Amino acid sequence: RGMAVDLRGVTAVLLPGTGSDDDYVYRAFAPALHEAGAVVVAPAPQPDRLIEGYVSELQNAARLGAIVVGGVSIGAAVAVNWALAQPA
Repeated sequence: RGMAVDLRGVTAVLLPGTGSDDDYVYRAFAPALHEAGAVVVAPAPQPDRLIEGYVSELQNAARLGAIVVGGVSIGAAVAVNWALAQPA
């Protein structure tokens, strides 16, 4: 069963993988998300604290309200792990 989700005005946080960057994930996913009405955020990776930096970006975005998360490679793994730990 499918479930429609209204993304208008919702912040979508996209996390790059180790072989990509914030520009790549923005270019890859933002057009479709913008078309759905989402506000897209693609934080730059911080190599010296990659996972901690991504978690911090997710927590900061979530302080403003519900968010959707996604990513590529390690970014996707961090996004899913964070979302499962923060079901709200």
